Amino acid sequence: MNSSDSTTATSRFLELRQLVALEHMRFVTPNRVEGPYSGRHRSRAMGGSGEFADYRPYTPGDDLRRLDWRVLGRTGRAYIKRFQEDTNLACLSVIDCSGSMRFDGQPVEPVAAGWLRRKASELISSKHAPDKLTYAQYFTTALTHLITRGGDQAGLALIGDGLHSYHAPGSTSTHAQGLYEAIEGITPSEESKLAAGLDEVIGRISGRGVLLLMSDFLVDDPRDLTASLRNLRHRGWEIVALHLIHPAEESLPEGVAFQFEGLEGESSVRCRVGEIRELYGRRWREHLERTRSIATAVGADYRAVSTATSYLDTLGQFLVQRAG
Repeated sequence: MNSSDSTTATSRFLELRQLVALEHMRFVTPNRVEGPYSGRHRSRAMGGSGEFADYRPYTPGDDLRRLDWRVLGRTGRAYIKRFQEDTNLACLSVIDCSGSMRFDGQPVEPVAAGWLRRKASELISSKHAPDKLTYAQYFTTALTHLITRGGDQAGLALIGDGLHSYHAPGSTSTHAQGLYEAIEGITPSEESKLAAGLDEVIGRISGRGVLLLMSDFLVDDPRDLTASLRNLRHRGWEIVALHLIHPAEESLPEGVAFQFEGLEGESSVRCRVGEIRELYGRRWREHLERTRSIATAVGADYRAVSTATSYLDTLGQFLVQRAG
C-alpha cells in the first residue's frame, strides 16, 4: 500500500483558498490514453483487465464501489482499489517563456519632447490585466494542483530560445512542489524559438497524454510550429492550445505619437498611431486567424484566452467543457 506524501504545497502562484470551489472538478480527456493508473481514463492496453494492482488514498468524487471497506474499518483510512485495466492521465503543460509573454500594456516614461506617454491609468484604463507569462504561471500552478490532487500526472516544459527545462509527468505532492518551484523561477528569454523547443520536448516524451501549450504564438515561422505540433499529434498526444492575449495588444492605444519597444531584442519604433492603426488592426486579425488555423490543421483544441479574465474563471470553464 502506498503512503500519501505529506509535503505542504507552497508557491506565490498557488491560491488554495480560491481553488476550493474547483476542488471537485477533474481534468479529463475524451480520448483513450496510456499509463499505469488513474481510475477515470480507460486504457488502450486491456491485458490483465480487472486484475487488482494496488491502492491509493481516496479523494472526493471517487467511485465508492472501489472503496476497500475492510481497510477502512481496520485503519480508519479510506483507500481506493487500483486495477490494471485503468490508466492515469498524463498532462504536460508547456509555457512559452519568450520576451513577448512579458507584455502587460503598461506605458513607459516620455523619452523625448513630442512623444507622449500617458499614465497607465489614463492609457489602458479598463484594459489593465496581468502580463501573459504571469497569467500562465497562475493557470499552470492551479491546474497542476488539481491534476495531482486527483491522482493523475502533471509535467512541465518551459520554452524560450529553446527548451529551458523539462519535468516528466508525476503525481506525488513532492513532484508537484518541484513543478511549482520551476514555474515560480521562470526567467523569460529575448528570443522565441517555440517550434525548436517543442521538437526537444518530442525527444523527451513517451507514451500518450495531453500537451497543454500556453503561448501568444508570436513566432517567426508558423510552418515550423505547424510541423512540430503535427509531429506531436502523430505520436498520439492530444494538444490543447491556449492562445494568451493581453487586451492592450488587441488595438493601438489612444494618443498621437508613441515609441514602441520590442521585447525580444527588436529595435524601438517611433510612429504616429493614426497612420498605422488600420494596418495594425488588420495584422492583428490575421495573427488570430493564422494561429487558429494552425491549431485546426493539426487537430488541436484551440482556445483564445484574455488575461483580463480571471484565470480561475478560465480554468473552471475549461474543466467543465472538457468534462462534457
